[in-house]
Amino acid sequence: MSVEKLSKTKHGKERKRFDCTNESLNKYLKETANQDQKDRLAVVYVSYDEQANEIKGYYTLSNDGISASDVPEHFKAKYKNLNVTLIGRLAVNSKYQGKGVGGALLAHAIKTCIMASNVIASSAIIVDPIDKKAVSFYKHYGFIVLDSGRMFLAMKTAIDAFG
Repeated sequence: MSVEKLSKTKHGKERKRFDCTNESLNKYLKETANQDQKDRLAVVYVSYDEQANEIKGYYTLSNDGISASDVPEHFKAKYKNLNVTLIGRLAVNSKYQGKGVGGALLAHAIKTCIMASNVIASSAIIVDPIDKKAVSFYKHYGFIVLDSGRMFLAMKTAIDAFG
């Protein structure tokens, strides 16, 4: 599966047709993603089907921070705050749901986070699951639920599994 950074010129029309059945995730890709990239608030990656001229799915990455008091006891460090990478959104076009696209996008996102952590330190990957189905999805890939409702994957765990 090919994954590339969102391009306003290449993916402009295809963004308008994207439908994952979640209006807020659809609206983000259609209306906000380009500006977030321009403002360096997020980097948006898409899986693009060249033959069908459509976006199969997308995810976003951003820097974030969490309090060390929020992480699992065995991960607590001597620091008050931890640098983390946020997978802010992950969505799959309804046409491709149930076909492994979400898992492939998440694997790509985790590998990208690992590569980035070699340049800019990041001790973990964080997600904010949108619903119970998302919680189950991320648990399948080793994320654990924090008391805050956010989900956490230690970078060392990611490297051991995907690196």
